[in-house]
Amino acid sequence: MVDIIVGLARYLYLAFLWLFVIIIIFNLKSQITIKSKKNKLSNVDKKYVLQVVEGSQINKSLPLDNRDITVGRSGDNDIVLKDDFVSAKHLKVYRDGKKIYLEDLSSTNGTFIKGKRVYGINEIKIGQLFTLGTNGLEVRMG
Repeated sequence: MVDIIVGLARYLYLAFLWLFVIIIIFNLKSQITIKSKKNKLSNVDKKYVLQVVEGSQINKSLPLDNRDITVGRSGDNDIVLKDDFVSAKHLKVYRDGKKIYLEDLSSTNGTFIKGKRVYGINEIKIGQLFTLGTNGLEVRMG
């Protein structure tokens, strides 16, 4: 009879030990899931604006949400710059998640970041000045 009680106690001890381990695993998993959801939401919820900081359209700004913003001399751009050194469709700025990109649309006189001419698609940082013609633009927190 004692052998049966000892054997049963061992199985109960192992069952409680496994239950304890499973509870710890589920708690850790739920904490990791909550943190990753908070990080994703904080990156998506940030509001950015594309703002003209130098040139004829100074202080003009547009929200940088889930669409492309085109910049150029032509009237069908989102930001129109009356500058002979700006192409009709000069560049576009867009957001992909938390990253922001500038794409030079094969402009004649070029787009410059930190004084260096850039081609194609380039990632830009918040507050980083980029120039086209006599105009300077940057992405700011809105």
